[in-house]
Amino acid sequence: MRWPDSGALEQAEDRRDNYGVMSRLFRSEVSRDLLAGLCESPAPDPTGNVLFDEGYGRIRTYLDSVEDVDKGRSELAQDYCYTFLGYGGGGPQCDGGSASMRAAYPYESIYASGSKAIGGEHSAQVREAYVEARFRPRRDRIDADDHIACELEFMQFLADQELTALRAADERAVDEVRMREKGFIEAHLLPWAPAFRRVVEDFAQTAFYQGLVQMTVGWLQQDAEYLASLSGGVE
Repeated sequence: MRWPDSGALEQAEDRRDNYGVMSRLFRSEVSRDLLAGLCESPAPDPTGNVLFDEGYGRIRTYLDSVEDVDKGRSELAQDYCYTFLGYGGGGPQCDGGSASMRAAYPYESIYASGSKAIGGEHSAQVREAYVEARFRPRRDRIDADDHIACELEFMQFLADQELTALRAADERAVDEVRMREKGFIEAHLLPWAPAFRRVVEDFAQTAFYQGLVQMTVGWLQQDAEYLASLSGGVE
């Protein structure tokens, strides 16, 4: 039996592509062409992860309701700016721990430190992980390296490295990149994503962004379990 098998290659490719899509959707407002493509895209098969499947279901409900792509793009742009940047949109829906926040700012340091300030130790740790992997995130309109779009882009980058190593049948490189993926998702994305989800759901006006953050948390849980199952060796 040849290693790697096609299943390992397909899994790495799917993971890379999924992280890329999530990173793009959190990075900036949805463009007209992107929204049109999402509306026409087929629904994925159920994964068995409740958060992921229900989150995608909310996104699909929104996409299926779009009758005019331009109006839908405008509505999502308004919701993105209100939810993640703190301006535009309708009246606030926040309550509880979100009441003192002007938006669901998508930076790890805010949720990990509890200070509601961007930067600091957590952002520095994320930056160090990037430097060690020779990764440079795209920082357009982004204030710090611990923005969720950058962290998801880093996971996309690592999954692409894994795919390259698998294609080269380099077992040592595969093990090394999988250890890096597992370490980053456990140390950085998983610890703050659930709190971020709760704040997004307080602010977001559309099922699209409510579903996106729910789906993302489900995906991270699922991917962490997958990476943990690979610990101790390659498939």
